[in-house]
Amino acid sequence: IVAPYVPSNSGSVGSDGTVVPYTVSPGDSADLRLFQGFITFDISSLPHNATVIDARLSLGPSTEWGDGGVEQFLIRNHQYGNLDKYDFGTDGSVLGTVSKPGLDAPLDVTDTVQAQVGQSYYQVRLQPLVGDLDSTADHFTFSAPTLTILYKSVYK
Repeated sequence: IVAPYVPSNSGSVGSDGTVVPYTVSPGDSADLRLFQGFITFDISSLPHNATVIDARLSLGPSTEWGDGGVEQFLIRNHQYGNLDKYDFGTDGSVLGTVSKPGLDAPLDVTDTVQAQVGQSYYQVRLQPLVGDLDSTADHFTFSAPTLTILYKSVYK
């Protein structure tokens, strides 16, 4: 399956608690705030007894803004529920690091998707490793991430 992306529970949260719903844009702002991106996928169609064979997360196409002050992101599995100002942080296991220009390379998330079987959502945090905080907004905007899951299930 390709798990549906849920923009209404995705977005960005700033270091000051500012929530920007629907827009996944990790990086920094012109007024020197850091922003983390949050992505939600609906996995409710996975059977409760599914064994995940392979799961791949792709951030999809992105638009880069600024002067290149953000080069790398940690991707964390972080089940944050509903996006709010308290989600900015470092919670969640690290799934990998992505760098420009490889931002669209699929990331193996098999184990963490398996751990969420039976839940409604699979959620990740995009945490910039560094922002240059140079009074120029530097960030990437992601609008079409995908989560592709191959699974097997035994029905009795």
